[in-house]
Amino acid sequence: ISGVCFATAAFCMGSAIALKYGRRPRYLALALLGLAGVTGVAWFWYVPDAVMRIYSMSFAIGAMVLVSAAPIVSHRDKNFIDCALLSMCLLQGMLFFVRTYLTVNLGGVENPDDLRSPFWLILSFSHAILTMILVFILILDAALDIERDLKAESKTDQLSGLLNRRGFEAAVVEKIGSARTGSFPISLVLCDLDHFKSINDTFGHHIGDEVIGTFSRTMKDIV
Repeated sequence: ISGVCFATAAFCMGSAIALKYGRRPRYLALALLGLAGVTGVAWFWYVPDAVMRIYSMSFAIGAMVLVSAAPIVSHRDKNFIDCALLSMCLLQGMLFFVRTYLTVNLGGVENPDDLRSPFWLILSFSHAILTMILVFILILDAALDIERDLKAESKTDQLSGLLNRRGFEAAVVEKIGSARTGSFPISLVLCDLDHFKSINDTFGHHIGDEVIGTFSRTMKDIV
């Protein structure tokens, strides 16, 4: 049961991180790795081999965490939180391999069902601490995403996707300052949609909204 829960948690985390960074989650890879880990635990339970049971689950979870880090690696313009999240995923993933190998081979696993054994004490303590740090970074990252979205919404016109007056005035001040510092000219384009009322009257406001959105995207692409 614990193996299934661990695999499910790693699957959900990997999928969520991929979606956060605009990537298609690697559902198949995550599912196969989780299934391999749980299958290994079940097999080496009926064909008793405590060490292989530990290796099966730990290595599977470690691989799933490393797969979860892939979308962050390919993400451009990483900020501090992105780098921290990537570092924690890589560290947590690698530790499932290194920590397991070292504790099994150096510390020994006399009785893997003894929760007071060196293996389980090291595993439980390090996994709990690192997981709490990882969760904290994820929560902080989500909070920053919400803050960025709210700032963008406050400066953006929902219909056109262009800057509203507040965003426009802030951008103008920034651009003028950059132009003065860099000694380069800037231009302001004023434009209007002729006979736009006839579009709304003829085709309806829904089509009029689409025209505004299309025109805005075209202007942004051209500029």
